[in-house]
Amino acid sequence: MITDKITLKEYSNEKRPVNFRPVVFFTLFFILGISISRNSVYFADITLPFLLFALSSFAFAFAVISKHKKLAWCLFGLAFGFARFIINFSLGDVLDFYLTSISNFFLPLKEALVSQTFSLFPEKAAGTISAILWGHKDSLSPLDISAFRGAGLSHILALSGLHVSLFVTLFDKLFPRYMRKEKLVFCVIFLIIYCSIAAFPPSLIRASIMITIYLVSSAYFVHYDGLTSIALAAFIILFISPSEIENLSFQMSFSAILGISLVYKPIHIRLKKLIPRYFASSIAVTISATLGVLPVSLNNFGTFATYSLIGNLIVLPFVTILVFSSFPCVLLSFLLPKVASALSMVISFIYDIIFKISDFIASLPFASLEMSIPLPVSVCLFAAMFVVSQYYLRPQIFKLIVLTFISILALLSVLVI
Repeated sequence: MITDKITLKEYSNEKRPVNFRPVVFFTLFFILGISISRNSVYFADITLPFLLFALSSFAFAFAVISKHKKLAWCLFGLAFGFARFIINFSLGDVLDFYLTSISNFFLPLKEALVSQTFSLFPEKAAGTISAILWGHKDSLSPLDISAFRGAGLSHILALSGLHVSLFVTLFDKLFPRYMRKEKLVFCVIFLIIYCSIAAFPPSLIRASIMITIYLVSSAYFVHYDGLTSIALAAFIILFISPSEIENLSFQMSFSAILGISLVYKPIHIRLKKLIPRYFASSIAVTISATLGVLPVSLNNFGTFATYSLIGNLIVLPFVTILVFSSFPCVLLSFLLPKVASALSMVISFIYDIIFKISDFIASLPFASLEMSIPLPVSVCLFAAMFVVSQYYLRPQIFKLIVLTFISILALLSVLVI
């Protein structure tokens, strides 16, 4: 019997020569609208955002009437960004208030988990594990912060895609393949509770939204698009709280995942010809995430961790083991404290390895270099990553011309600014 149905894998592997993504462009211009509005009120009052909103709304209406769909999506995002900022400026972060209320509701549970963590592990290890698992950074050791930052590993202290992917992988083993919708419901409930316990950090919200979109696409056999997923996550976070645009955690999280989405594939294709596939994948993820974070890091901190790539390749496997083992260990301690106590000694040893490697890397000569770049150069770096990605569907010669033009713009920005 011939059927026209296709599997999710076949559907996902289809070549899709689609360059314009409405949600991506809408979100980009939505962010632009919020950014312009925030900068304009520093020099004037709310009048300018009102005028810009009226102007962009008129232009959006004209684009719809003239049937310029791409332009309409961009202008709609711009006008929506102005409107959201005006509402936020007038009424405050109303939606953010509700998230805080939800987080406060789960605060006793968070305090119980943090307390149990400190009862299991030595104080120094407990401070780091509490930050990694529950987002509790008040007890972090200054030595840990200095070592991780000097080695370019401070991102491991943030709740992010690593945690979400590990939990979803575990649930994937628990649920049979035919129970996709049941797994989706269970994962969404778990992620909402976990985000509430951790007080809704942007990096964890971003990862939770993206994995939820992936699970929805898997459950309903819909094509999953990475860039659209990133854009939708950014829009949801900024719609709830536009002030998050200036949050470094928000910027670092999205720049890292954007780097992975843009340049992971080109790097992986070249690496797997030289080294085994598993190592090629791990190295490609690390390089692409580092490249994504680099523009934001240089623009905000003015420092570059020289050995961050090597540090991530060595330390991240141990961090993965730490998260995978410490989370069930803390939960197990409520039921079987003696078993959890024995397991905690092994986990403490893993933490010691992570800290000693990080401290050693941070103590190496030239571990941190002073290097600052202006915002236009950061934008140029992201533009260059987009050009070399699989999303920019142009001939190689055209890509080289565009990259040359971007390089000239970046050089002019450095000379002028």
